[in-house]
Amino acid sequence: MTASRPIRLLICDDSVFMRMAVRTLCDAHPDIEIIGEAEDGEDAINAVRELSPDIVTMDISMPGLDGVAATTEIAQKHDVPIIILSSLTERRSALAERLMEVGAVDVIWKSASLMDIDIDGIANTILEKILFWGRHHAPASDDEINVRAKPSEEDCIALLNRFGLNKDANNFVLMSMGAGSLDSVPHLFGKLENTCPPIIIQPNVPQSCLDGFVRYIGKRASIPVLVAQDGQNIKPGHIYCAFPSAGLALESLRENSFSFRVSQGVRNPELQLSSFHQAIAAINARPVTIILSGASSETCLGIVNASTKGVVIVETPETCPDGQAASNIASTFPQSLVCPPGTIPELMRAL
Repeated sequence: MTASRPIRLLICDDSVFMRMAVRTLCDAHPDIEIIGEAEDGEDAINAVRELSPDIVTMDISMPGLDGVAATTEIAQKHDVPIIILSSLTERRSALAERLMEVGAVDVIWKSASLMDIDIDGIANTILEKILFWGRHHAPASDDEINVRAKPSEEDCIALLNRFGLNKDANNFVLMSMGAGSLDSVPHLFGKLENTCPPIIIQPNVPQSCLDGFVRYIGKRASIPVLVAQDGQNIKPGHIYCAFPSAGLALESLRENSFSFRVSQGVRNPELQLSSFHQAIAAINARPVTIILSGASSETCLGIVNASTKGVVIVETPETCPDGQAASNIASTFPQSLVCPPGTIPELMRAL
């Protein structure tokens, strides 16, 4: 997704009122282009095939083919994020899990009654989710496909040797990621073994998208994905999502072993990941920090300032839908290793 092209949205809802409300809301945003509307599931399936949207908003209760069935069929044939916009109120948690299983990436709950719908109240949530999930990058050119290609074994070994990446020294992976990183998730986490180092992710994600983000990774990762919490021991073969607002620090338990602790010392959420880096480096380990599309520039600056030890791997900025942070690190931190997206998963699996 280049910065010059808006996110292409398809709206599917049997309510004329809701279609008009979502259209009015999104028409006013310069980064969103509405390319079509659908009144039921069959219309939605046909529209996705013909229009190739970047993202779809989907109602559940519709005449004919409902939203669950339509989402299931679309997800089987097309790589497009689907946000469910639903007025169902009972068993929301179970239904949300069901929708994630069949292919949706997130859910927006609206009132069960059209008369009670507060479109202004959910406007920010709708926009946040469309903008975040819609920055779903699909390679469009031979050049982009090439930089996403898996490196040769020789190239991977050369990089590992050059930066001293090995299982003995590099026993933690820290990662900053946000919009535009989602399409890398299956490649990054889909083939990891349960002996891999702990992976701590600090997502640069809107608050409204955090639950969907964790579910999205959990569904595509080969190892467990957990939300980092106070008192939680960190284990190999696990992925931890440490939200900046949690104010977590790492407490050393013994050699190469840590737990998460709420700390008043982490006053600036943007410095949380750099504090993790410093704690790991303090025990003479060499943490591997990975900067992907959509990473927070402030977070990355803190990491660079803390990186007296360890390795910083940066996704090639030209391949990032949102690459400001990656570009800043690549240009200002000469010790960083700038890698095409296809190389980073291979380096992770070698640790």
